[in-house]
Amino acid sequence: MKISEANLRQFIADLINEEIRKVAGGYKVYPKEPKKGDRVRKALSKKPMSYRKALRQLRAVERSKAMRETLQQKTDLNEDEALMEMSKIIKKILVFEEEGK
Repeated sequence: MKISEANLRQFIADLINEEIRKVAGGYKVYPKEPKKGDRVRKALSKKPMSYRKALRQLRAVERSKAMRETLQQKTDLNEDEALMEMSKIIKKILVFEEEGK
């Protein structure tokens, strides 16, 4: 079954909970819905950035979500324990990258 490019883009847009919006001075990544109990959506960054940098930030947010979901599924941990495991993995990655330089 082939999916048209427009349908694929719409599916991805529905799947992702953040969006890139143009603001004065560049672009920012915003959640599509405000946090629970808030009325206003806050940007995920303080300063405006280029579109490429905003896209990079959006990818990082989605990667982080995917890692968190994977850890929760594998270990059936609560969110705090999953965040601790994720931070350990990130530290190992950073150490590995520093050794490679």
